[in-house]
Amino acid sequence: MMIFTLAARDLVWLTGMGTLSAWRWDGARLIHAASVGAEQGLPMVAPSGVTVDGVGTLWMTSMRGLVRYDPQRKRVRVFGVRDGLPSQEFSDSPIQLSPLGYLAVGTAAGLVVAGGAGEVSVAIGVALAAVVQLGAGRPSRCCTRRASGSSCDIRPA
Repeated sequence: MMIFTLAARDLVWLTGMGTLSAWRWDGARLIHAASVGAEQGLPMVAPSGVTVDGVGTLWMTSMRGLVRYDPQRKRVRVFGVRDGLPSQEFSDSPIQLSPLGYLAVGTAAGLVVAGGAGEVSVAIGVALAAVVQLGAGRPSRCCTRRASGSSCDIRPA
């Protein structure tokens, strides 16, 4: 199964089992612009969701975790339970991107919210949550809470 997302007016990212490719629309046809695979660290798994944030970073969900690809630096980063995520197994539901640039997606064990710069406060119902700062090389801080109505405040490092 292949999943796609629009990154700009003329750029489409297409992802499938262990592959990620960018295609540019020239007004008449799609032209291959870039490919990412195992050589760059992309896991050999089928994605379950994909989106592009406001700065052009690509985010994918899979059974191996949350995958971030930075096309400017040409770097892949896979976030998992060692990074503070409640689970590496993401649901088949799409990744939601808020107008403020926050990413939200469900896992087998709860909600993952990734946010932009500044202070982030995430209200969690009964689910677990992990917060990862978008665009950072690694999470500035992660926290997980399990309790009805608990919240998690994150400030950039």
